[in-house]
Amino acid sequence: MKRTFTKRLNSILTLVLTIVALMAGQSAWAMSSFTVSNPTGSTFRITRTGNTAISETIDWRVVSLSAIAGIHFTGYNGDYSGTVTFNVNDTYKDVTIAESTPGDNAYKYQNGTSRNYRFEVLDRNGDILASCDRSRDYGTSINSTNAFGEKNLTINSGTITVTHDGYAQAYHSVTVNNYYSAAAPKSYLVAAGAQLRMTVTFDARESDDGYQYIQIYANTTADKDHTDTGAKDGDPGSYNYARYVAGFTIDGNVSSTYYPYTFPVTSYDHNCGYHAHPWSGNSNGNLEQQYFKSNCRASDGRLIVPTDLSSLYVRMDASGNFGDTWYCQNLKAHIQAVDVTAPTVLNNYKVSGGRHQKGAVIYVSVPFSEIVTVTGTPTLNTSWGVFNYHAGSGSNVLTFKGEISSTASGTLYASGIGTSNGTVRDLAGNSFTPFTKDIGISLDSDYVWSTSDFNTLDDGSCEIYTKLDLRHLALMVNMNLNKCEGLTFKQTQDITCDNTYIPIGYLVDNSVEWSCFKGTYDGQGHTVSGITISNTSYSNSYIALFGYVKEGTVKKVSLANSTFTGNYYVGGIVAHNVNGTVQECRVESTVTIKAGSNGASCHGGIVGDNYGIHAKVLGCVSAAKIQNNNKTNHQECGGIAGYNYNGAIQDCLYTGTTIEAADQKGGIVGFSEGSNATITNNYYTSVSIGGVNGSDQDGARRARTVTLGENVALVGNETAYNVSGLTAIGTGNYALRYNDGGTMTYYSGEGQTLTLDYNATPAMGTTCDGFSATAGTISDNTLTMPASDVTVSAIITD
Repeated sequence: MKRTFTKRLNSILTLVLTIVALMAGQSAWAMSSFTVSNPTGSTFRITRTGNTAISETIDWRVVSLSAIAGIHFTGYNGDYSGTVTFNVNDTYKDVTIAESTPGDNAYKYQNGTSRNYRFEVLDRNGDILASCDRSRDYGTSINSTNAFGEKNLTINSGTITVTHDGYAQAYHSVTVNNYYSAAAPKSYLVAAGAQLRMTVTFDARESDDGYQYIQIYANTTADKDHTDTGAKDGDPGSYNYARYVAGFTIDGNVSSTYYPYTFPVTSYDHNCGYHAHPWSGNSNGNLEQQYFKSNCRASDGRLIVPTDLSSLYVRMDASGNFGDTWYCQNLKAHIQAVDVTAPTVLNNYKVSGGRHQKGAVIYVSVPFSEIVTVTGTPTLNTSWGVFNYHAGSGSNVLTFKGEISSTASGTLYASGIGTSNGTVRDLAGNSFTPFTKDIGISLDSDYVWSTSDFNTLDDGSCEIYTKLDLRHLALMVNMNLNKCEGLTFKQTQDITCDNTYIPIGYLVDNSVEWSCFKGTYDGQGHTVSGITISNTSYSNSYIALFGYVKEGTVKKVSLANSTFTGNYYVGGIVAHNVNGTVQECRVESTVTIKAGSNGASCHGGIVGDNYGIHAKVLGCVSAAKIQNNNKTNHQECGGIAGYNYNGAIQDCLYTGTTIEAADQKGGIVGFSEGSNATITNNYYTSVSIGGVNGSDQDGARRARTVTLGENVALVGNETAYNVSGLTAIGTGNYALRYNDGGTMTYYSGEGQTLTLDYNATPAMGTTCDGFSATAGTISDNTLTMPASDVTVSAIITD
């Protein structure tokens, strides 16, 4: 045998047909299996297992999560995606990603110290094979308590004596680097657009009645040449350099008791006049006047100081007719960073590499001006689809993940973040600012598969060996590239799929043929398992292993561990069989056929709809569960077929136990009609709903077991369906022998006639004088089946 791995890119075909709408995601199909690890540093090791005797090329890409491309890492040789070729016997390849330290303040800080990015490997169609996340420590950890909590700075812890010698005689300063180190880096607060607000507190008393004054400076050299003056009679004077000035009185408090004062007095505005006793716990102090420099009063009345605050100065003075000395203790500044601005989106979007084609998984990373946190699952609305939040909460980079929609076209642009299912806020609780951004990434042409992508077996048929091969077949058929007429596909091993399986063949509606399978699929006794498909949003669902088969053949394949949900035309093996043949297939009890919430039509364990005078379902066994979500609007649900129009259903067995409420239901067929419809030699074992539309009929009866005694046999032509374990015995309506894991069981139905034979020579001196049965009647070696199980024995006489 030879294996061919040539992939062809067809730039003309840019539209993935409606089948992409059925895709719940992208899967990881490949001839070999791949894993990714991060053994050391920023090196990622891609390990291959399975068929290493072949050469394969796969893609890789680096995905921004909370770490963003170009800031926290610079890729491999400057690229964020590429290819790796595994030659014969290669088992691993290493790719080392260059990492960098961010220079932009917005990217230096996060809620914690680490940021993540992801290394992914993909097949040539853009389907994710494996991935590995890397976490690296960056910058400083910021949290809302530290960043935006109020901090207290001691300016002077001793006693300050203030006289009437002017502001210069009482000059006290403090640097505020300790504020930033205790709370948050200055650069982060600047990047976040935070506002610093402050008050000054102290305790005071006086030795004689007079006026007291205070000035507050920030980031100003408040020496003698830069001191505001003019304090007199309660007026604090000029404030050219100071950000705040106030005059107050201690109101004759000449005792040794100190009383508390806070400036600014937040309950009063700029240039306010006299107010008696505005300080809690101080029944003597009065505010004479206070002034704020322009734009220095916050909405809560506190003093605004620069966010890049580096130094703070407080000056004091006194005035009066005689001795005006007063005393100050415990001089402190109380500073709080207050974020009053919403986070904004930076102009540094990043889109994951790889193929940007319809149905492919894509990541879009959106950077913000500051740290943002996420609750729930907000969405990124784009021209290529709606993508869900994926990673980045607690950093300034949010990454969204999703599939490029089947209606995508042109370049990618983002039109905002949807918050109906989640929120995006900064550490101070401000919601983000809406945005629209043309990202400028163009849609790629779709990757197109042909028969050259399959291994060719010795008999010329195409091998189905992996999930990737099933994916290839679906793409060929569903893009209407090749209906596979005259081609045979043979499955050579059991295949486990996942919830992203695409049915092979798709029909848009009943009047327009779109893409159908016309070839032959031979499962050769192998199983396909692990499929989950749920599609209730389309008027025609066509969900099964094969969605639409026309004049083709699907045989000798089993289905296990799968769930198919849809409103219309849902089956285990084929959803819509038009003049095709479904033969010797099995659907195990681990398969569920579900009707959608909007109603159901044509749901069957083997086929949903068997349509046309050449449509056949032969020798199939189903144990599928047929379930409904909406009990009021369901039609045509059957253990073998939901609906049969002019088709043939023959020699089939339903062993399942669940066919839920429907308008027309049956252990074999939910509803059958048409003058050419034939239903022959089919049996159901457990459900009590009749064979067709609630009633038994010739060819669709409740199965009764026939136990044959020693050397008793049934006479008639035998047709064996080896893969499904069935053998039809007789001509027309007669009996089935079922080999279930080595256990042989004969089935027939009430009213059927079975011809009996003794298939051994009686012992010497004895004869076989006929047969006896525990039920039913026997005449001329012919048993007429009762409505119960029966045991047949030979009558041996001496």
